[in-house]
This record gives sequence, C-alpha cells and structure tokens, in this order.
Amino acid sequence: MLNKKAFVFDTNFIIQNKQLDEVYANLQGEFVVYVTQVSIDERIGQQCREGKKKFDKVVQLQKEYRSIADITIKSTYEQYATNLRKGVQKTYDKVFGKNIIPFKKDSSTFSTILERANNKIPPFIESTSDKGFKDALIWLSLMEYFKNNGESEIVFVTNDNGFNDNVDFLAREFFENTGKKIEFRTNAYYKELLTPKEESPKPIPAKLLDVSELRDKIDTVLTDLRLVENVDFYGNEYWNKTFELSKKVDAAYMECIFANLQNDIERHLFDKSVWACQIFGLDDRMTDGESKVAMETLETALKLYEEIKATYPNYLPQFYVTAANIFNENYSPKYDLSDDSDIPF
Repeated sequence: MLNKKAFVFDTNFIIQNKQLDEVYANLQGEFVVYVTQVSIDERIGQQCREGKKKFDKVVQLQKEYRSIADITIKSTYEQYATNLRKGVQKTYDKVFGKNIIPFKKDSSTFSTILERANNKIPPFIESTSDKGFKDALIWLSLMEYFKNNGESEIVFVTNDNGFNDNVDFLAREFFENTGKKIEFRTNAYYKELLTPKEESPKPIPAKLLDVSELRDKIDTVLTDLRLVENVDFYGNEYWNKTFELSKKVDAAYMECIFANLQNDIERHLFDKSVWACQIFGLDDRMTDGESKVAMETLETALKLYEEIKATYPNYLPQFYVTAANIFNENYSPKYDLSDDSDIPF
C-alpha cells in the first residue's frame, strides 16, 4: 500500500501493550510501525531498575537468613544489566528492523532541549520545572527523521499531556520542519483499530479441505525444528531438544519467525547448523538446547511455509497456531532472578 501512514508510539504505550510483536503484527497491514530509540532506552532503564530491586532484595535476604540458609547469587547486577540491555535491544531490532527512529547525542540537540525547557516550549509542561526532557528528545528525533525519511502522514500515539495538551502547536511545528502532517492519538486508539468492523458474512466453503497429508507434513517438519534424533553407544535412539522455553509462544510469535526466516537463512547461508536462539529467539523466553538446528531443516521449513502461503493463504493463521503448539512442546518453566518474561519489551 502506497498510502500507508506511519504509526509511532510513546513509552507509555509500550508499558500498556507489552507484547509488541503482537502489536506490530496487528498494525503492519494498515500502517508502517515505528518505535523511537529514546523509548527503547527508557524501557531498558525501567527494566534495569526493576532488576536492581531484585538483587537488593536477595542481598537483604542473605543477611536476614544467613543463620538458616545459604543463598547463592549466580551473577552480578552489572552482568545482569548488560545482558538485559543487549537482549531487549535485540528484541526490538528483530521486530522493528530499520523502523527504529534514532536520536542525536550531540551538543546541538542538548542546547535545543535546554532552550525549550527554559522557555517551556511543548512538550515541556508550563507548571513543571523539568518534566518533558525525554518527551522533547522523542519529539526532536521524530522531526529529524521524518524530515527526509518515511511516510507523508504520521500518527503519534501517547497518553502524555505534554503532547496531548499542545497538539495544535506541535502539529504546526512538525509541518513547518518536515512538510508533513502528524496527528496525535491516545493509547486507546490502538484498541479502536482492533475493534472488528461489521462486514457481510463470508460464504461458507462447500466442503472442508482434505489436508491430512499436509497436517502430517507440518508436524514432521516443525518437530524437526525442536528435536534432533541421536543414537547412543549401544545403538539406542534418543532425542535432544534444540531449545527450551520458559514462557509459551503464540501465533503472533510464530508469524514473526516465519516472516523473517528467509532473511535468517541467508544470513547463515554457509553454516551447516545454527543454534536455535539465532533464528527463533525474539526475547529472553528461549534458551538453546543440547543440539543445533540443521540448515537443511530450516530450508525445509521455509519451503513448507512458502507452499502454505501460496496454496492455502487463508489458512496461515491456523498454521501459526499449530506451529506455536508444536514449539510449546519444549516449554519448561523455570524460576530465575533475571526472568522478565512477563515484560518482554
């Protein structure tokens, strides 16, 4: 679609809608979906602070119960924070790709923000001395990016009053700097977009397709992605998992994997096998198993996906559901201090 609008959301939207892979999948048919690096960094900071609280609590428990129990900390907070930053950034890179709006960390940007703060230019709030720094950084990054890139119409979704109380001023400033139109919506706009519109009932198929062979093929090919058959010294067969899940995946997760599978295969074109997380890992719910995934197995899975997309495009949602069910056979919940699977973004 040549007339797609850009859809950009603020940090508060991310907090309300934690499964951003699902958000991306729901919106990409109608919009080109963006996220700002400022929001990513802010979200990482929030998660690091939550992690610091966990580590501080463990240290307190060590002191409080040292007479009755030994509590071992498996990593330092610095190691945890470093891994968290890399993992969260990787998640956003995987989902949004090139649609991450950067920001400049130079003296000119700082001077502009300082001037806006001193003169209470929106999104700085008149009644507050310093509130609006990150909002101003997001705003400047939006104008800088869309001045020479992206779509001609932009929807910015936020619940921040610094933006929503100054839409006329900001829309005019945006147009003067970019020549493009921006409209401001609250976070509720996303739910409005997902509300089904009344449509004429779809015709019922004359008969159900005979997909018994395809069903078996899907089960075989996708099972080969999660399990590798081996033989021990005595000739006994056993299976190694290629990955384990601490949180179950869903259809949207699998759709994202298959949408990027061809690019992932090309990136490892000359490898004979790869670790599962390099292909399937969208967040920290997945860890590598004992065996790698053969490239031939990935190529077979891609051919199967392309076959279904070409022959049964209307049944792709069912394929993603089945793929999720098969992958979830490797679900093995574990408790870990660094587990933020309830907040993957």
